[in-house]
Amino acid sequence: VALDSERLLLRPMSEEDREGMIEILQDGEISKTTFKPFPFGSKEFDVLLKRQEKGYESNEGRSFCIILKESNKLIGRIVIYRDPYPVPDYPVASLGYFIDKNYRNKGYCTESVSTVLAYAFSEAPHGWGMHKVAAECLEGNLASAKVLEKCGMQREGFLRDAFWRNGTFKS
Repeated sequence: VALDSERLLLRPMSEEDREGMIEILQDGEISKTTFKPFPFGSKEFDVLLKRQEKGYESNEGRSFCIILKESNKLIGRIVIYRDPYPVPDYPVASLGYFIDKNYRNKGYCTESVSTVLAYAFSEAPHGWGMHKVAAECLEGNLASAKVLEKCGMQREGFLRDAFWRNGTFKS
């Protein structure tokens, strides 16, 4: 599955993205607000690629590289995975994303989230048929919260000490 918007192409990650993804994830700030390890190298890229393949095969997830159309430059990644639930094809999913620090505050994240949400809520064969999509951002990650709000998402709660990061729980 590949999606596109006005300025972006969202496509599955491939081997050709190895160098660019590793370069983006050398920014230690990303690991503070995502589940990406730091440092991030070739071994971690292999894990992401296998996880992506498994998600597509099982229909449990979709992940996309965020590519600038004008330059074909990899600038980030966005993923959407069904929430684990003991019902096959449960129509609730979670969303996560990150953008290269050099491309933040230009609307690319909002554009990619909006595009993936449209896909998620559209019915098959052109979409994924979700009923609900959730996203979590750590306390203090105002930029991410703003992206989600711009895309029409609403705050439903606050998870205290729910995320383990760098040896401590975060809210």
